[in-house]
Amino acid sequence: PFIYNQMSFGVLNAHTNAIKYYYPKEISKHYPNLVHHNSVELINAFTPNNPKEELSALAPLAVLIGEKDEVYDPIKMTSFIQKSQASPATTHIKTFENETHFSILIKANDFIGEWIEAKISN
Repeated sequence: PFIYNQMSFGVLNAHTNAIKYYYPKEISKHYPNLVHHNSVELINAFTPNNPKEELSALAPLAVLIGEKDEVYDPIKMTSFIQKSQASPATTHIKTFENETHFSILIKANDFIGEWIEAKISN
């Protein structure tokens, strides 16, 4: 679907499911609101054209990383964010011990809610 989308300048397949996530059944049952697939449009939005430039424009920024992330190297990701951030004062990087790329979605709930509330109240 990505090729048709790009060839049509974003007209075709924009809302087609492009990536499906296969969570264990017990996780899906316990957390029914987890996203189970992403559209072409959403994946395109998540894929930066110029990561360094785009990250430097984000403030405030919270980056949540699983220590055992199997998609990104947590050490390299942390280093990249620190080098690219707009301001260390407005960037918060949190690494969750023993968490993976997907398990962090469940563990980060409480943290991100509190972080957003703190940013709104400041």
